[in-house]
Amino acid sequence: MILSLLITALPLAAAVRIPAIFSDGMVLQRGKPVAIFGWADPGEKVIVSFAGRNEETTTGKDGHWIVHLKTMDASNLGQELTVRGQNTITIKDVLVGEVWHCAGQSNMGMKLSGVYDFDLVMKESEDPLLRHYRIDDKPSEQPADDTFMPHAWTAASPKTVGRFTATGYFFAMELRRELKVPVGLINTSMGGTVVEVWLPAEGFKALEGKITPREQGKTSLFFNARVNPIIPFTLRGVIWYQGCSNSLTDEDEYVNMTEELIRGWRKMWNDDFPFFYVQFQGYDKFGHVYARLRESQARFLEVPGTAMAVTIDVGGSNLHSENKLDIGKRLALAALALTYGRKCEFSGPIYRSLEIKDGGKMHVTFDHVGSGLICGTKTRLESVKEGKDGIVGNFQLAGKDGKYYDANGVIDGDAVIVSSPDVPAPVSIRYLFTAMPIAEQTLLYNKEGLPAGPFRTDNFPRVD
Repeated sequence: MILSLLITALPLAAAVRIPAIFSDGMVLQRGKPVAIFGWADPGEKVIVSFAGRNEETTTGKDGHWIVHLKTMDASNLGQELTVRGQNTITIKDVLVGEVWHCAGQSNMGMKLSGVYDFDLVMKESEDPLLRHYRIDDKPSEQPADDTFMPHAWTAASPKTVGRFTATGYFFAMELRRELKVPVGLINTSMGGTVVEVWLPAEGFKALEGKITPREQGKTSLFFNARVNPIIPFTLRGVIWYQGCSNSLTDEDEYVNMTEELIRGWRKMWNDDFPFFYVQFQGYDKFGHVYARLRESQARFLEVPGTAMAVTIDVGGSNLHSENKLDIGKRLALAALALTYGRKCEFSGPIYRSLEIKDGGKMHVTFDHVGSGLICGTKTRLESVKEGKDGIVGNFQLAGKDGKYYDANGVIDGDAVIVSSPDVPAPVSIRYLFTAMPIAEQTLLYNKEGLPAGPFRTDNFPRVD
């Protein structure tokens, strides 16, 4: 009896543990030291082995440990990763390639099963080297160490891809096609979320005086539950699709919070990884509300290491565009050009400057003209169809009275000359500062098929 009591009173040794994301079928990041981390008894020796590499460490007083595997090349071969302490954990079928974090709200969360021509996409989806990991944890007021509602790492196949993030899938497909290496997607998105719930608590401290105070308990909730547990899992970068839930937020505050999110995530990962995001697509409701949102999102480009996919031409009456194919491809172009060094145009024309001459005509110049400017129309998944008359629609001009009138543009080299008989002395111009393009009018593209982003040059009071 006494011996039994003594045995019961002895502290039980804690088994070495790792976060749920370290599991069968995972993808590790090539070309960077790879962080493997977890928990064990303080002072316990932990050895991590993978692909001929062995790294060991001693668990700290707080029960945490971390090692970094030396930089690896991509590998299509599924291998075993082992973590040994007082016990041994074996993770099977581990690949090495490119890992991207897919984050944001419902447009990122939208499943592949909801896209145009899903039946065809599904039939062609078999790819054991494209893998998806979904985290579904509920909001948390405190930073969580691990996730409790993760899905398994899942390879793309007709039976599985319907549950993948659609935007992430098409992004990954382009990377697979161009890079010929495994691609892993970590999907933490949650529909209907404002940017506040994805911002680390430290970010709100950094924003003191720049935004109105947010009610405690309504911020950082999904960062705590879904993002914090995977830090510092080694990534190549982030793709982000969020905004419509902040469409009524003060523009400066929304910009400040999102820019702080980018900086904050990079700081917590200790990695200035690329952050590529989607500007909200065309949506035929609420007029200037979403025009202002897009204007705010364009300002994120001021943060280094970012790029924006313009999607004004792929929307419609659905808040969640079914054309995630073009959206994913446009994000992938940014990654291929800016992250992987491919020589390709990754952006549509971006407004650069304006000059008024020739009796009231506005000469607008652009960056990212690619192989040249064209006017065109986009229908569903079809390629851009070039307009025959060479006239670009969806412009508006205003004089000193601030009243805007529809105007047409004519392409002249790398510039567009815009005029309207209703505005003989224009002072400002708008392009696509509206909910949706006018269907009967062409849009401005470069020859690579990438659309010009909406812009305006005035500071007139806005009317919703």
